[in-house]
Amino acid sequence: MKRFIWVITIVMCIFITGCQSIDKKEEIEVTATVTAVQYKHSYITYIPMYTGKFFTNITQFHPEQYLVTVAYDDLSKTFDDETLYKKVKKGDKVELILYNGYDKEGNLVEQYLCLPE
Repeated sequence: MKRFIWVITIVMCIFITGCQSIDKKEEIEVTATVTAVQYKHSYITYIPMYTGKFFTNITQFHPEQYLVTVAYDDLSKTFDDETLYKKVKKGDKVELILYNGYDKEGNLVEQYLCLPE
């Protein structure tokens, strides 16, 4: 019975969130401001795992991150890009692409920033 309730709940969530479709997509070149630049070094974590008779450590590697946060109007996005990280500093202007997605009635449904290729 619990499994049936979970399946129904998941199907309802997919149905409710999947009903919105994007009919028109618009790309605009914009100039955004760099609000934060951060470097996170790589590190390794060990996760203890019980194998039945004894504990063993599973190694998990986390790569370094070159985080650049940009803001345009009320949108903000963080990119993990080494070349962008090396080019900019806080307060610089960056050229980005703003994607706007509209539904059938012309209402804005989706909006996000992306790096140009």
